[in-house]
Amino acid sequence: MVGANLSAESDPSRLEGSLILLLHRFRRSVWVGLLLLFPVLSAASPKPISPTFFGINGVGYFHYLTAPDAHTTARRKMRWLKQAGASSDRFDFWWGVMEPDKGKWNWKDSDWLINFYRRNKIRMLPILCYNAAWMKKSPSTSVDDAEYAQFVYQVVRRYRKWVRDWEIWNEPNIPTFWKPQPNAAAYTAMLKAAYQAAHRADPHCVVVGAAANEADVNWLLDIAKNGGARTMDAVSFHPYSMSDGPDQMDLARQIEDVRLAMKLSGRAHIPLWITEMGWTSSIGDPASVNRQSRYLVESYTIAAAEGVQRLFWFALQDWGEGKTFQGWGLYSPNGRPKQTTIAYRRLVHQLTGARFVGYLPLNRKSKANGFERLGTGYVFTRRHHTLLIVWARNGRTAKLNLPGPAYVANIYGNPISLKGHTLSITDSPLYLDFNRLIHFKQMTVQRPLRRNLLVNPSFERVDGENPYGWHRGVFYGGNDKGTFSVIKGGAREGRTSVGLSKTTDALWESYPVPAMPGEKYTLTGYLKTDHATGANGMQILFLGGPGWSWKGGPESKSVDGTTSGWVKVTITGTVPADADVVRINLFSRNNTGLVQYDGLTLTRK
Repeated sequence: MVGANLSAESDPSRLEGSLILLLHRFRRSVWVGLLLLFPVLSAASPKPISPTFFGINGVGYFHYLTAPDAHTTARRKMRWLKQAGASSDRFDFWWGVMEPDKGKWNWKDSDWLINFYRRNKIRMLPILCYNAAWMKKSPSTSVDDAEYAQFVYQVVRRYRKWVRDWEIWNEPNIPTFWKPQPNAAAYTAMLKAAYQAAHRADPHCVVVGAAANEADVNWLLDIAKNGGARTMDAVSFHPYSMSDGPDQMDLARQIEDVRLAMKLSGRAHIPLWITEMGWTSSIGDPASVNRQSRYLVESYTIAAAEGVQRLFWFALQDWGEGKTFQGWGLYSPNGRPKQTTIAYRRLVHQLTGARFVGYLPLNRKSKANGFERLGTGYVFTRRHHTLLIVWARNGRTAKLNLPGPAYVANIYGNPISLKGHTLSITDSPLYLDFNRLIHFKQMTVQRPLRRNLLVNPSFERVDGENPYGWHRGVFYGGNDKGTFSVIKGGAREGRTSVGLSKTTDALWESYPVPAMPGEKYTLTGYLKTDHATGANGMQILFLGGPGWSWKGGPESKSVDGTTSGWVKVTITGTVPADADVVRINLFSRNNTGLVQYDGLTLTRK
C-alpha cells in the first residue's frame, strides 16, 4: 500500500552564489559549515520536457571515417538513431584529423558530417577533442591552450549557423583521456581559452564543460578553484554505475551532488547535462536486455525529475575491442535491434512534453524504522493527463491503490490488464496514464530520503554464492585472501549473515555510496566471533579522484576471541576534502577463527 510521505527536503533558493571565494581557501571546517548551510536540493521543474532531452552517443563517424563504406555506415546508424526516437547525437570532432598540421585545415569530413546531420534534422553535440597531431600529451602550457583555442574558434566559426552546442573534451578527469595524468588546473586553463574563443566565434553558442567521468564533484570544485566555473554554459558528467541500477547507485543523489557542487561554485542555476550513461547487455541474453531497458527508463525518469536538461545514452550500437565485447548499444554488432530500442522509443513518446510535478513514495509499515520504502513513483502531467512512472526497489513488490481508471503499460508499451483498483508494482517500471489530472494524497515535491544508505544491509538477498550488493574483496581485485561465507540461520536480523575465516587479508566490500566533502557518516552494525584471532571489524572507507583511490577512513576496534553473542559496533567519520565516495568494508586480517557480520545501518548527517 502507498504510505505516508517521507521526510521533506527544502530548497535553499534564497542562498546566493558568492561562495566561490571560499573555494580558494577551503578546509574541512569550511566544508562542514557550507554543507550545513545547504539543505538537500529539490529540482522539480515546471518546464515541459523537450525532445532534445533525448540524445544518444550514436553515429560516431570519426571512429571509422577512413573506411571505404564510412558514409553508408553513418547513414545506417542515423536511421537507427531516428527509429529509436532520439533527436540529438553526441560525437567526436578530432583535432588531430581536422588540423593535421599547424594552421592547415582539413574540413572534408566535418563538412560532410554537418550537412549529413542537417539533412536528417538531428541536433548536434560535437566533442572538441583530443590532442593535436603534433602533441604527445594533453594541453599543459599556455601555448597548448592557445593552439586549442584557435582550433575551437575555427570550428565554431565555420559551423555556427548550424551547431549551437560544443563540449570541451571528454572525461579529462581520468588518465584514459588526459595524458599523462588528470590535472584540473591544466584543463581549466584550456577551458577558459576555449570558452573565450567559442564565444568570440559565436556569442550565442553553448559551451559544455567538465565532461567528467562519474559524478566527480571534486573535479567540478577544482575547476571552480582554478576560476573555471563561469567559463561554461552547461556542466556535463557521466554517472556510470559501479553498483547495479539507478536506484542502487543512488542516481538522484549523484545529480544532487553535482548541483550542490555547482551552487558552491557560484553557478546554482547552470544546466546539468548527462552526456554519457548506460548499461551493457547482449542480444542473446534476454534477461540482460530487459535489465538494460529497465535501467534506461529509470535513468531518464530520475534525470527528468531531478531537473537534468539533456541526457545522451551510451550507446547506439555494440562493438568489439579485440576479443572484448562491448554491449552498451541499443543494437547488436550486426545491426539487430534489442528490445531496449523499443523501450527508448516508448519512453520518448511518454515523456516528451510532460512536466514533472512530484514523487509518490511506496512504503509499508516496519517495526524497526516505522516504515520501509519499497519504491517510488514519479508523477508528470501532460495535456490534462497525469502520467505516473513507477517501480519497486530491486527485488521488492509493492501494492498501489489506483485513484481512478488508468491505461497501464510496461516499458515496451504492452498493455497490462487490471483486476480491481489495486496494482502490483515490481522492479520493472510501469506507465500509468490517467486521462485527467489526478491528485495523489501521498505525493510530495521533495524526493523521499533514504533511511539506510546501504544496499542489502542485512544480507537477506543472496545471488548465487554472494550477498547482493557486496563484493568478495575489493571490486577491482585484492583483499580476498581468506574464506568467505554466507551463513544461513543464527543471524541477528532475518535469516542470513556473512562471515570471514582463515584470513590473511580479506574483506566484504559494499556498493559505493555517493558523498560530499565535509559530510558526516555513521555506521552501526553487529558482529560476533568464534575463536577469532588477528584484526576483525568494520571500516568506513572514503574514496576519490581518478580511479577512486583510497583516502582512508575510521575502523572499529578489533574484536577477537569468542563473543557471547552479537556485539554492536558504531563508527563515525567525516568525508575528507578530496573524497566523494563512501564504501563499507567488513574486514578480517590474520584470523584463524570465524567472524560474522549482520544488521548494518549507514546514515548521513
